[in-house]
Amino acid sequence: MTSTPRSFPAMVTLAVVCWLLLAYWTADAIASDCRCDDIPLDTAAEMLNLPAADLDVAGHPLPVSPEDRQQHTYRIPPCSCTILSRSDFLESVAYTTYVFKDPGQAHSSLNEMKAGYETVFSVDDLSGIGEVAFLAGGSRFHRLIAMKEGVLVDVLAPKALEIQKQIAGQVLGAHER
Repeated sequence: MTSTPRSFPAMVTLAVVCWLLLAYWTADAIASDCRCDDIPLDTAAEMLNLPAADLDVAGHPLPVSPEDRQQHTYRIPPCSCTILSRSDFLESVAYTTYVFKDPGQAHSSLNEMKAGYETVFSVDDLSGIGEVAFLAGGSRFHRLIAMKEGVLVDVLAPKALEIQKQIAGQVLGAHER
């Protein structure tokens, strides 16, 4: 009995299906830990100058390496949260939260992120937000990264720096021990 070699597109399709199933099962297993209530809808609505009824919240757990799972790096698995306007897709709040078991590891991760951004963007240290914070990017794109007590937040949207500061402060405050 001879076997027929699979075509490359069929192998790619099979790999994608397997990856999607794995992502679905992994997300399902930790979705209950994906916390997107750090910023209440009424607060986000005020930040965006929109009615709260116009906003939807979506949260997605981020993949965690087998090594980080084994070492229990995170107290709460990392979560990417988005608050979107139904009427204007450009109006949104987007942030990712990393809650580390060890505050030292959060600081190391922040330093790694900063070093990575410095190779591509301008990076400016910020004060008054958490223990350490910086702004990475330029005139068209920027993100604010802040850390406090083992919690690291990466704010992607909106672009307005003052609102990004409010978001970072709100998220860090929601995780105070």
